Amino acid sequence: MQKTAFEVPFLIRQVAVELAAAFYNNEDILTDKENGYYQRSDRFRAVNKNERLYICKAWPDFVPESRKRLAAMLNDKGRSEEQKKLIYEALLEDQEFQEDKYKSSLIIH
Repeated sequence: MQKTAFEVPFLIRQVAVELAAAFYNNEDILTDKENGYYQRSDRFRAVNKNERLYICKAWPDFVPESRKRLAAMLNDKGRSEEQKKLIYEALLEDQEFQEDKYKSSLIIH
């Protein structure tokens, strides 16, 4: 199911948007050990001619990766405690929302 902007905390959504843009522009970190960077196919480029429209449509697909990358940042010694606190709060808010959404789906009407 497609996520809406209101279902994802701002920081997680912001990172997901940045990942979608990087993916569109072949700047992502997805690599193949044998062949190097993955390139977007001609079909991908034909279907997704506009970067902005692609990002608007695709950012929800990058939310799981956004969560992973933000969680990894919590162990980054170069991050300030304030930055880590903001990341932690966004991940916690996201988790609480997901739990509430799951619980509400269990209610039988």
